[in-house]
Formats: sequence, structure tokens, C-alpha cells
Amino acid sequence: MTGNTGSDNSIFISDISLDRYPDYQELSAIVDGEKVWFRFPADIPLRARPEAFIPFCLFDAMLRDIPITIDPAFPVSEDFLRGFEEIQNIYTCWNSDLNPVELIAETGTPDQKSNDVYCCYSGGIDSSYSYAKHRKRITHLLVLKGMDACRSDEEWQKCVADRQRFADAEGKKLIEISHNAIEFLHKRNLHWVPVTGSILACLGVTLNAQTFFIPSSNTYKDLFPCGSHPLTDTQWSTDNTTIIHDGLEASRSYKTEFIAHYQELLDQLQVCCYSQCDNCGNCSKCVRTSVILYVLGKKSRSLPDFSIHGDLDQMKPVDSGTLTYMDDFITFMHKHGRHDLMKKLIKMKRKYIISYNMALLGKTILGSRGRKLKQNLFPKPWAAYRTGLTPRNSILDD
Repeated sequence: MTGNTGSDNSIFISDISLDRYPDYQELSAIVDGEKVWFRFPADIPLRARPEAFIPFCLFDAMLRDIPITIDPAFPVSEDFLRGFEEIQNIYTCWNSDLNPVELIAETGTPDQKSNDVYCCYSGGIDSSYSYAKHRKRITHLLVLKGMDACRSDEEWQKCVADRQRFADAEGKKLIEISHNAIEFLHKRNLHWVPVTGSILACLGVTLNAQTFFIPSSNTYKDLFPCGSHPLTDTQWSTDNTTIIHDGLEASRSYKTEFIAHYQELLDQLQVCCYSQCDNCGNCSKCVRTSVILYVLGKKSRSLPDFSIHGDLDQMKPVDSGTLTYMDDFITFMHKHGRHDLMKKLIKMKRKYIISYNMALLGKTILGSRGRKLKQNLFPKPWAAYRTGLTPRNSILDD
């Protein structure tokens, strides 16, 4: 199958190779006629295998209703194939634009199991909490380029240097991975966020991790279709690698309180919406972290103090996800007796609920004109792309 390019009948993953260079090793494949690559550190055991390339063509295949075909010289495990089927059951339940497709691949004998325990580590609240909780077990920290805002290669190298200093101090091995796969998605008018967890999980399989922690952004109470989700991430597990979607038991404020006991973790915080190596102190993510530390009487060397830089208005909810955060922060402020801040947050919440429901009422009364009004006021996050985690168009919108 070597040399196959994209077609209308199947998406081919072929020409899988592992090339070693002095400073890194590159795992690459031809995916739908285009080269996709991942670069790993030069000093870790790795072999040419196909799993990491599958999430990037999954939504494209499901939209086009065609199978994904993998070069038979590069087998996957039977567990992986079973998980692939269930992942599609979940995606098609969430999004009626998608069709279940076949993964045509050979199965083979798994590698020898390793003892490596990985945690995805961006320095954010979720990953810091998961790391603190499993600190003794974790042997490797993984950072993946492009998953958060990063304006330049220089900024990314500063981010990696910061994480490397932390990993060295903790006696952990840092695994930096870069890639061109997001460009591959953008050329197909697809966003990377809907497959974030799948990308990370399949990298865990590629690295032959024994256990691979993916920190959760949500709680059991607040689950909704999301690019990293406990239903989907864990389905990529194999007989060698257990994928764990971690931290669902803890709210954002609880996680922040938990890591506030560890100054070395507070000083490593990287939460900004706009950078992977600095915190502006003014964006919504910076403010929702700094205000909790302010109430707790804690400081972070990497995060500007809320009393100087913070603007509570940045925490205004903009969708259902940020609305659940608002409920968490209101409860936190009540618990710590900050009723002044609590009242401001309640006011923001009420304004959002009123405006959202007014738009919903207009949509219901005015029909198609009301629907356009609601879409203008509360656009779907994937409106500019071919699809997302929920249908782009639905008869229920009429």
C-alpha cells in the first residue's frame, strides 16, 4: 500500500517511517496524500506505528463517509480497533453530521510493556492538579506544541525551557512533541479542539506508556460534548497503555486550592488565553485563577496579582461551559466569606441567563429570523468549520 494518496473511496495512512536526527526523531506518514509528522526527543524508545495519525483524519472520514485504511505493514492492537468503534458511537450520538466509518487495519502482537507513567503538563490548573495528585507515580511530563496559544517559535522554546527546569527539579523526564498536524486539519477546514483528547491519547499509545493521564477541564457534574472527554479519551486504551481522563471529581476552584499547598506548582502556573510562556493577568483564564489565589492569600511568581491587574468583568460567562465555572466561583466566594465578589459574579450570571433566554425566546417566536438573531448573539463555536462536536445544522434549530 506504500505510496497511496487520498481518494474519494478511502483515507489512506501509508509510508509510515521513523527517521532519527541528532536532536530529535521524526515519526511521519502520508495521510490522505499529505505528509504529517511528529517530532520527539532523540533519546526515547520509539518505533514507527500508525496510531498518532488516526485522530487527524477521523472527522474528515466521518463527514465524507469513507473508511480509513492503514498500511498493513503497520498493525494496531485489537483493543485499539474495539475502542475506535465505540468512539464513533459516541461521536455520532453527539453529532448527526457524522457517519460511522471502518478502520481497515491489520492487528498485531503488542510491544513489551513499559513502566512509564505520563502526565500531560501545560502548567495550567488542570494539569498541575493531576500532577500533584499522582506526583509519586509519574515518571514523564508531556508538552505538546500548538495545543494552546503560541505566537512564535521563540515563545514555545521559552515555554519548553520553563517546563524543563521544573521537570529537572522534580526528577521527571520532559517529553516535548511538535508536529504539523494542526495545519493538516486547517487545510481541510476542521478545528483541532474536537479531537484534542484523542490526539493526546494516541500519542500515549505511540509512546507505549503504561499509564497516560489526560487532565480533565470539567467535572462529573458538568460533562457535555467536549474534545477531551472521559467517554472518548479512555476508549483509545490498549492492552499496553491505560488512558486515564483525570480530575473529574474536582472543580476549578478546588483544584486551585489543592495546588495552592505547593508553592513550586503555583510558581509554574501557565494559564493565559494568549500565551504558553507568560500570563497577562488580564484575560479570563488569568483572572479566574488570580482571584482565587487573592482570596486564599496566595501568590504565584508567574501570575500577576489580582489586586493590581485583575478585572472581574473578564469572568463574564459566554457559553454553557463558562457558566458552570461561574457557579463554582460563586460557591467558592460564599465559602470564603467574600460576599462582595460573590454578588458581582451572581449579577454577571443573571445578565448572561437573561440575554441567552431572550435570544432563545426570539428564535422560538420569530422562527428563521429569530434563529439568525440567536446565531448572531451566541454563534456556535464551530460555525466557521465543516463540523464540530455538535451538528452544524439541525432541524431542531428551526
